[in-house]
Amino acid sequence: MTLAHERYLEAIDRESAALLEAARGNLDAHVPSCPEWSMSDLLGHLGEVHRFWNEMAGRALTNPRDSEDHDPPEGVDLIEWFGEGPGLLVGTLADADLEQPMWSWSPVKKVGFVPRRMAQETAVHRWDAQNAVGDPSGIDPDLAADGIDELMSVWLPAMSPLKEPPKTSVHIHTTDTDGEWLVVLDEEPVVTREHAKGDAALRGPASDVLLYLWGRVDASPLEIHGHPAVLEQFRSLFDLE
Repeated sequence: MTLAHERYLEAIDRESAALLEAARGNLDAHVPSCPEWSMSDLLGHLGEVHRFWNEMAGRALTNPRDSEDHDPPEGVDLIEWFGEGPGLLVGTLADADLEQPMWSWSPVKKVGFVPRRMAQETAVHRWDAQNAVGDPSGIDPDLAADGIDELMSVWLPAMSPLKEPPKTSVHIHTTDTDGEWLVVLDEEPVVTREHAKGDAALRGPASDVLLYLWGRVDASPLEIHGHPAVLEQFRSLFDLE
């Protein structure tokens, strides 16, 4: 369950532009959803991430230690510096061989890992930036559902084997787009895309579900069934910034 390559590139471009708009004139603003960060920290983080994965994809590196330092230079205009990164990344990915082998921290060891990961990273951090200065827009349902699927199909396998598997199950269901997952949290988590009963269930709009799993919002916009403690334990696996 992935989106079209062009959809990821469009999301990187559009979400980056919206983040930059929120950041202008607000570099000192505190980012509540990333409590240790200011807006400047957020721009520095995502700008570095964009440049790192741009180099990884562009050079198809099989060892991340071969990459350069991509932190913002001392005294740089962060708005201008950040604004250059998405275009470089999209330009690289537009012409990339997505099947080319490349290192990643996940089981997906090819360049095709990057467009999805960067679209999702950028969308959530755009929400962070808008939330820091006003009323944030939700993440588009198709992109949010894909983000949930990425957590289930990419992040969870990367965490395996779980050191203390709770041996519980969670069912997730999005209400504004097709999306259902059953996760069994064994030592090697098992994920199926089906309607089935779990020890806990989470149901709601895809954006709210994704932002909840990323630790950005509480569960108040969502329907929860079964054991809330099971759901909180599940969410705690994704300790994401």
